[in-house]
Amino acid sequence: QCLLGAALRIQAAAPAAGCCVCRNWISTTPRLDYIQRRTRLRVVDNSELGRRAMEAGKPPRVMHVYGKKLKAATGDMVMVAILGQKRRGFIVGARRPKVPSGRSLIATIWCC
Repeated sequence: QCLLGAALRIQAAAPAAGCCVCRNWISTTPRLDYIQRRTRLRVVDNSELGRRAMEAGKPPRVMHVYGKKLKAATGDMVMVAILGQKRRGFIVGARRPKVPSGRSLIATIWCC
């Protein structure tokens, strides 16, 4: 038996997303830069509502992702709940923090 065949069997038996996957002897993790429902965001526009929400320590939360897929990336439109109001916004950035913390994603939004 060849070693490549053993690697392919290991890859097929690996659990779903969220775990490390062995592909061609290189360990990789899946992308974590998408936004889904209930994700907390950081407002980057200069609106009064966004400023008050961030000062109060109540960042907006995604209520709905527009489109066929229920995951948003940079440039997609989402509906957010911000201080009890519904607003539409565009995702302008998403990244994983470099320092390990409780937050797995830092997303920024521009509200309409």
